[in-house]
Amino acid sequence: MALASYVLGFSSLGLATRCWQLAIERRNIFDNFWGHLIAAGAFGTAGFYLHGVSERQQSALSERKQTLIDNREKLQQ
Repeated sequence: MALASYVLGFSSLGLATRCWQLAIERRNIFDNFWGHLIAAGAFGTAGFYLHGVSERQQSALSERKQTLIDNREKLQQ
């Protein structure tokens, strides 16, 4: 579920960014559909990568937390 939310969220952001770009240029938003797909795909790929980064950070933090808990228990004994 979290992976899908990352990918879909970033894909939506890419699509919105592409539409905003075309609006700034005062071009028709529905003019070139391939540009929308490329932007959504690129941002979706970034979301997939950032999901992996988030998972690695969470596992590193939980390992560090467990190490700190173990060290505190050793000091109290």
